[in-house]
Amino acid sequence: MPEEDTELGDDFAYILRMADSDVDGLRPIAIGLTSIRGVGMRTSQQICRLAGINGKTLGGHLSEEEQDSLRSAIDDYATTVPWWLVNRQRDLGTNEDAHIVAMEVKMTRDDDISRMAG
Repeated sequence: MPEEDTELGDDFAYILRMADSDVDGLRPIAIGLTSIRGVGMRTSQQICRLAGINGKTLGGHLSEEEQDSLRSAIDDYATTVPWWLVNRQRDLGTNEDAHIVAMEVKMTRDDDISRMAG
C-alpha cells in the first residue's frame, strides 16, 4: 500500500466534492463523474469536453483550477449543450430546458409524482 501512495503523489485527492456528491479520485474522471446522480457516461464525457479535461485522467490528479472548471461545466451544462442532451426538457413549471443533478433529481421526481397525484 505505501508503494501506491508514493506513485500517486502527495497532492493526490482521493475524494473530490462536486455537485453535492463524492467523486472517487482513484477512477478516471469521466467514470468518476457518473457517481453524481443525473450524470451518465455520455453526460460526463460532454462535461469533460466542455471543461477541456481529458476524461481518462485520474480524478485525484486534477488541479483546483481543473476541478473548478468541471464544477462550472456541470452548472452550465444545460445552457451549453443541445436541448436533446438534457434530462429535463421543457419543464412543466418553467417551460425551459434544464439538466438536474444530485439531490435535485430526487426532489424533482417527488414534485412530479405529487403533481400527478394531486
